[in-house]
Amino acid sequence: MLVTMLFEKPFNQTTANDVLQLKENAVPESRTLEYKRELPPVEKEAKKEFLRDVSAFANAAGGILVFGVATRQGAAGAGIPERIDGLSNFDYDKAVRRLGDSMRTGLRPGLSWAEWRQLEVPGAAGPVLLLRVPQSVVGPHMVTFENAHELWRRGPANKYEPDVQELRQMFLAGATWLDQVQHFRQDRIESVRAGLYRNLNTKSSIFVHVLPVGRLDGLIDLRPHETKFREFAPLTHDGWSHKFNAFGHMTHDTRSDSVVSYSQWFRNGGVEGYSAQYRYQSPAAFGPVLEGFRAPLLSKDLPSFVRPALRLMQETLGFDPPFAVGLATYGLAGSSIYLGPEIYGGKQIENDVGMLPPIIVNEAAAPELEEDLLSLLDVVWQSAGYSGVPRKKTPAAS
Repeated sequence: MLVTMLFEKPFNQTTANDVLQLKENAVPESRTLEYKRELPPVEKEAKKEFLRDVSAFANAAGGILVFGVATRQGAAGAGIPERIDGLSNFDYDKAVRRLGDSMRTGLRPGLSWAEWRQLEVPGAAGPVLLLRVPQSVVGPHMVTFENAHELWRRGPANKYEPDVQELRQMFLAGATWLDQVQHFRQDRIESVRAGLYRNLNTKSSIFVHVLPVGRLDGLIDLRPHETKFREFAPLTHDGWSHKFNAFGHMTHDTRSDSVVSYSQWFRNGGVEGYSAQYRYQSPAAFGPVLEGFRAPLLSKDLPSFVRPALRLMQETLGFDPPFAVGLATYGLAGSSIYLGPEIYGGKQIENDVGMLPPIIVNEAAAPELEEDLLSLLDVVWQSAGYSGVPRKKTPAAS
């Protein structure tokens, strides 16, 4: 079916011809496709109906809304394309901003990520607008605009309000996926520290996980993307080697026959960063050897690892948000926070932090990522008695 072709190609590669083919082949509305003749007006009821439509897709398998297509009624009430009129007097930026704000503020939790595509279709009076709503794994999303409390889901051709049993399953699904993330991280950390990899330095351990929420039981072929994985650096490194292994694909930094850092890409599309290089020894001129922790370096390395990982997952592997980003630290107790060329003035870490709860990245661009990562690192600094990671001071306005 042509609708399958529309979904299987990357959304940003969809063309005007794909839209024309929907009409020529009389492709009806379905669980993942709906046509709209025009954009929703600004009136409150129209806005609420739009929110019902997008939340129904998000609460099911995701889908695409095609604006600018007139339909006739087919079997089971499904719309069939009759004309591609396009949208007259259309302002793309204004429309995307208005509808995007509605999805973020009129739903709970808000839909903070979706894809938009404007296409100029021959013969149409204006462009056609496509809105792709991803399947949500942190829902269900409730319509709360104008004090509503509505939950919708997409059926074979229309939206519907699920019954109590289906609602229970929808609420459990989100919690299950987040539990899956935590179990995956815990199992990996315990296995690695117990000797999963030969010759791995585990005297101190920093783990960073970037995982596609709701997809950890999936299996993808990593071989078509091997070049990208080879180029993905370990968490810390002075150069690296690469190889496929039992878990997926790894880049690793090996020194004196000991692996000190790696990036492990899994066959579910997630990645684990590991390093034993943040704790180090500094011989003192008088007295015992001092143990330091390169906390400022970790503050720099963390976003430099996470952002490329998120980019690769989205642009190369084709994953949608949300993503879970987790940090875990072990073997740092007794070391001092490194504050400069010397570590004498740094406060000592009293207790290991262990595995911290993950942050959830809901937007493709992750605009708050750096600050969210600093909030994880705050806990590490607080374990040494500081109030948190030192932030750069914003200059006062003159």
